[in-house]
Amino acid sequence: TEDVEDVEDTDETGASDEPEDEKDGEVPEDLKEVIPKINDEYVAAENIILPEKSRDEPFYVITSIKLSEPSEYVDTKAVMGYVDQVYASSDSLFFYGVDYYENDERTEIVKFSYEDGRIIPKAAGAVPGYIDDSFCIDEDSKGNLRVATTTWKDNGQESSLYILDSDMKKVGSLVDIAKNEGIKSCRFMGDTGYIVTFRNTDPLFTIDLSDPANPQIISELTIPGFSEYLHYWGDGLLLGVGYDADIDTGGTTGVKLSMFDVSDPANTKEVAKLILDVDSADLLYGNYKSVLIDPEKNLFGFSCSDWGEEEDNWEEKGYYMVFSYKDGEFSELLTSKLDMDDGYWDMARGIYAGDYFYLIHDEKIRSYSMEDYKKVADYE
Repeated sequence: TEDVEDVEDTDETGASDEPEDEKDGEVPEDLKEVIPKINDEYVAAENIILPEKSRDEPFYVITSIKLSEPSEYVDTKAVMGYVDQVYASSDSLFFYGVDYYENDERTEIVKFSYEDGRIIPKAAGAVPGYIDDSFCIDEDSKGNLRVATTTWKDNGQESSLYILDSDMKKVGSLVDIAKNEGIKSCRFMGDTGYIVTFRNTDPLFTIDLSDPANPQIISELTIPGFSEYLHYWGDGLLLGVGYDADIDTGGTTGVKLSMFDVSDPANTKEVAKLILDVDSADLLYGNYKSVLIDPEKNLFGFSCSDWGEEEDNWEEKGYYMVFSYKDGEFSELLTSKLDMDDGYWDMARGIYAGDYFYLIHDEKIRSYSMEDYKKVADYE
């Protein structure tokens, strides 16, 4: 693993060392199809950042605007490189993408600050493996970046955690957390991290991150199946949504809800579970923004699907389901079948307003009373 290196050839404003006369010159004809444009103007040379080793890669462009004058931009940077995701903290932007370096898979990360709309490149670096989703990367209040990755090895997968300081230098790590298991889900909450890996069972690891140079696993809970989405429920509870699985074969057997008691990080417990009679759910495919979740209202909902036999034919059926949690038990409040003829099951959205719950799917709206979840009306 290479240590993270600072972005080279830029001052604190991100400007390059090119002479002024070259910056202000006309864009050569053979570069006009290459250089990005903002508001029909080519990005200036001092705002273009190239990798140390030139490769055939596209540009990604970062631009800030004043909301009071949206037609004018404040600053822009064009950076050459592949980007899989963007993570934004309150102080920084992190652009990251997977690359292969000397036959090893690694994630390259570029950090920018954006105070007052000025986009300034700060540092860049890399960690082994790939980042599974946006919950696997997090900046803490001290400017340390926590990154959970999975790496493919000849004998299986390797799950690890890396901590980088504000200059993107590696200060701590936990390598190969679970033998031959990849990361299924992750959440960082203050000085505590939760990582789920899976092979045949689900180890939920609780990690103490209070000392960035010395992260420690303080609890390991092993249960059947795995959680692929984690959400803090409040009052020392962590909601997990994933799959139940056969402990001998690892084969999934249905969508599973879990509630974990994390009030004592050193003694994490599963205090409730519910296995649904469906095959999959949209939030388990990275579509977590589709989830309706409100611990204060004590409800969460998502769309899901199941393959069933219908008149001697196997077909996919879609549903939207709403649940609540109380006193160690999940309750199913609503299961509404979705019309699969004209739409996709994972396009359903649930919202509430006042005393009514609304299910929106395929240009139709269905309303329910939140007192008993009985249907009130259909709108088309």
